[in-house]
Amino acid sequence: MSDVPSQRAPNMSPAEIIALGLLVPLMAILLYAGWHTFWFLTDDAYIAFRYVSNSQMGHGYVWNPAPFRPVEGYTSFLWVALLDWVWSNLGISPPDAANGISLGFAALTLVIGACAVLQITWTDRLRPYRVVFVGLVMFATISNRTFLAWTSSGLETAMFNFLFTAWLLLCLSIHGANQTRRMTCLSALASLAALTRPDGLPIALATALLIGATSLYRAPASISILKRLTPLMPLLAVPAHLLWRKNFYGEWLPNSYYAKVASQAFGWEFGWRYLLSFVMEYALWLWLIAALAAAVHTLRRAPQTPRRFARKPDAHGIAAGVGIGCVLFQVSYYVIRVGGDHFEFRIFSYLILLAFISYTGFLNRVFRKPGPAILAFLFFIAVSWVIPWTHWAAARSINLPTRVRISVADALGKSAGWTPSPLKSYAKLFDELQGTLIDHGICIRHEEHVQFSEAQRRWWPTREEGMRIGGEGYPILVEDCVGYPGWALPRINIIDSLGLNDYVVARSAPEKKVRFMAHDRVAPQRYLKCFSPNVEFNKAAGTAEFLRGKIDPRDWKVRVAPRDKELTAAKICECERDFALMRGLTPPLAR
Repeated sequence: MSDVPSQRAPNMSPAEIIALGLLVPLMAILLYAGWHTFWFLTDDAYIAFRYVSNSQMGHGYVWNPAPFRPVEGYTSFLWVALLDWVWSNLGISPPDAANGISLGFAALTLVIGACAVLQITWTDRLRPYRVVFVGLVMFATISNRTFLAWTSSGLETAMFNFLFTAWLLLCLSIHGANQTRRMTCLSALASLAALTRPDGLPIALATALLIGATSLYRAPASISILKRLTPLMPLLAVPAHLLWRKNFYGEWLPNSYYAKVASQAFGWEFGWRYLLSFVMEYALWLWLIAALAAAVHTLRRAPQTPRRFARKPDAHGIAAGVGIGCVLFQVSYYVIRVGGDHFEFRIFSYLILLAFISYTGFLNRVFRKPGPAILAFLFFIAVSWVIPWTHWAAARSINLPTRVRISVADALGKSAGWTPSPLKSYAKLFDELQGTLIDHGICIRHEEHVQFSEAQRRWWPTREEGMRIGGEGYPILVEDCVGYPGWALPRINIIDSLGLNDYVVARSAPEKKVRFMAHDRVAPQRYLKCFSPNVEFNKAAGTAEFLRGKIDPRDWKVRVAPRDKELTAAKICECERDFALMRGLTPPLAR
């Protein structure tokens, strides 16, 4: 049998169909178990939920209703719109719907990943084992704790990961018949990704250039210009949304961009640590070794097929280059410009499945026999488990404080005293990288988000309780962690002192001595006093006693105090306008 890759993958055999039929329910059970184990709603998810709530109350997608300036404190328009639609049509509120929808997108991501593995150009020797590799890829992904963490969270991550993964895999398969249909699907996926997160905007631009290069200039002259440009039609949703954003919010980018990135990006100093932590935690240096081995193997075979490398790139080659280029751009942007992300490897979570799929492709090129290839994959899985699951087990056994730092090296020493010295040194380097990042609010681990959001729900009233507080007289609360209280107090106007949902604070210069990602802004005290905040918050009071009628509403944990002077709509507009002008900003939009 030849080890030369077959040019065409054969249809599924009856045995492969039966094997897949057994594999699918098993993987579904494992996915659900992992989703249930890592289930959580991050505090930031409630920010998006508040925008949905205000839409349901007739105010539109705003943080505080008029006369406050509309700001786009969310970065997930399509996710917000989807949750809004589900609440309107199915009666399921965002906290109840979000994680179920995310689980669905995670499952769809695994499905297209399995299809991608089957479509690899397998060698004759490994082709009979392709379903085995499908199982290995699925198991490796489902047992990856970063993938599992973002199958829930309440954020749009799983939705964006599905759209980006589907777009990329389609880029790598643009060839043969129905190219126009494939390009149209590519355009639709890029458009949906761009509407889901700003990270999708480069994808939409790259897709437009790709379609222009392949459909407009390479199509036969007999095809009309209109028909050649048909695949671009779904992309029109992207500029339409940008124009709506500019008209409604007065900015081309979300307000959170100005609070997090515009003038306080952490850059390469922390970005390389974030990337290296990701590589070390999941042993992706094994992926790099396999990629290098596959490249060497391909180059060695190059003299036998010189024409393959001499011909001009076709539509398939161009699309593949665009797809890979977008991945490199996204990684580089966060590493070099932004400096990572506040959440644990959220921005790299889509790479997990892609890494295992491409690793399978490398093994298919390098190994001639199935046994060594399968063992190499199992070794990759085993090594990728050591740090993340050791960290998870150690974190679960303690009551986490803020900015938790778990020492993997110490945990390995306690649980496995036989750990070799090189592995301990490896773990110590990882601990040092993580410690530096966490001290600056970067790569905050899943367990800390879980416990913080649970604490928020204990401290603040439930939404049912919060609905009892009226909105007369513009009640105003000043708060820094605004996620859950924003959802629980729908009629209270909240000034976000960190600036994610405030135009003026987001554009104020960072003033904290120790930089902390997404938490650098300090609201000007004169700006806050201008609004005459009158909502008092007492975490010591218990909501259960209030519901039982044992606590007077005036002594409740959230209380609206009377003001000495009435606050008017004109005064609110004046506060926002005057402080914007003082800081050299464009005056807020009038409502």
